[in-house]
Amino acid sequence: MAGVKAAAWERIEVATLLLLTLTGLFALIAVADIAALLAVIPGLPTPSLSLLENGQRIGTAETFLFYTQLLAAVAWYALATLLVRSRDGDPDAVLRTRTVVFWRIGAAVVVAAGFALPHATLADEHGFTLRLELMIPLLVARLALTVPLVIAVLRLRPRLRELLFAAA
Repeated sequence: MAGVKAAAWERIEVATLLLLTLTGLFALIAVADIAALLAVIPGLPTPSLSLLENGQRIGTAETFLFYTQLLAAVAWYALATLLVRSRDGDPDAVLRTRTVVFWRIGAAVVVAAGFALPHATLADEHGFTLRLELMIPLLVARLALTVPLVIAVLRLRPRLRELLFAAA
């Protein structure tokens, strides 16, 4: 039984390390994306093409990492839920904290806001400027969500460990 518990804990630890690494990478790229936007916006409506291309590359990486981090967080939570259920625990009682609820609501709002951004091309000067200006608060919100995510994961780890290794 000790080997099974150790293997279950190792899975949680690997998932935690992966999630925290993705979150750190996302945070770095999000800061770079904000800086790139702040460099492009003053030059509108005719920004430097090199700044635009650089911003586009960084923005693509940021979006990819944001959704990858989101999926990793969902996978981590699902793995934690399975662990709690395997010990006949109530996942809601163990895993549902105010920080988790806040992160979930924030993530849903940020995803919805991202889809609600106006679509625009460089040919539509006003629309393009508006989209870029709206991206800054969206990126700041995405970046800010890393804080409750990290807090939730780091606070839940000891609960999971205690539940897993409690005398049966």
